[in-house]
Amino acid sequence: MGAPAAAFERIWNAQALSHADLMALARAQAERRIGPKPGARCPLCNFPTHQWAREIAEPVAALIRADFAAWQADDGACERCAERYAFLAQAPDLVGGRPHSLREGRRSICTDEK
Repeated sequence: MGAPAAAFERIWNAQALSHADLMALARAQAERRIGPKPGARCPLCNFPTHQWAREIAEPVAALIRADFAAWQADDGACERCAERYAFLAQAPDLVGGRPHSLREGRRSICTDEK
């Protein structure tokens, strides 16, 4: 049984819960949260997001670190940024035979324009 299910069972089966009990339970759940909080800014694009990428594969993480040297997987990335880097990891042939940095200029990933 996962933490949310255990919390539900504790509340559902309790004879009585005080406000302090509920607050302690809520704080414990918040501390268990992994990754950025909803509404926080993506460390890559700096836009606020509620949709964080759940998993970032190592080849994608390597491309992100190439653009953001201090970035770590625990920092997270919004789904949009993770999708863009995943695309670049899978399609280097569209960008000149090598993974393309999202930070270098505004070169189109579909043409050879610069």
